[in-house]
Amino acid sequence: MYNFNKKEVENRMQKALDAFENHLGSVRSGRASPAFLESVLVEIYGQKMRLKEVASISVVDNFTLSVKPFDSSSASVINKEIQDAGLGVNPILESGIIRVPLPKMTEDRRKEMVKICEKYAEDSKIAIRNIRRDENDKTKKAEKDKEISKDEMERNEADVQKITDMFIKKIEDSLDRKSKEILHI
Repeated sequence: MYNFNKKEVENRMQKALDAFENHLGSVRSGRASPAFLESVLVEIYGQKMRLKEVASISVVDNFTLSVKPFDSSSASVINKEIQDAGLGVNPILESGIIRVPLPKMTEDRRKEMVKICEKYAEDSKIAIRNIRRDENDKTKKAEKDKEISKDEMERNEADVQKITDMFIKKIEDSLDRKSKEILHI
């Protein structure tokens, strides 16, 4: 028996939005942000863990991050992993604390970062549209199997479209904010 659940659709789309915003946080804008390093994977105690799980990351100034490992004996391993993460930074290890100076971004690099954000936005929009398509397919099948009326099917599809439009707008708003932040000098 088919039962349209608006809350479930919203929850699924919210997860896609959350994933998008998580990706945006990892894209570097003009100033230092702990999110830039949070997703770096570090192999400690025989397993891969995110940097934020093994160290605290803080902002020293606009162009410097500080990483303080919870276990000071792992500082050299963390330093090496940050260096090898392909982020274009050269961390400096000083008495158990790692300073990560971030180079100033050129205009070309800023535009490249915006393009990366746009790609994340498009991927998220596709995920949301796929959720819409799945829900509409379920509704059409239920109508075809005579579980719901044609009017109910159209009402459900209209509700799903409203939810879809709302989440696409949220993605576009987040992308717009991040793009302005990146391009602001």
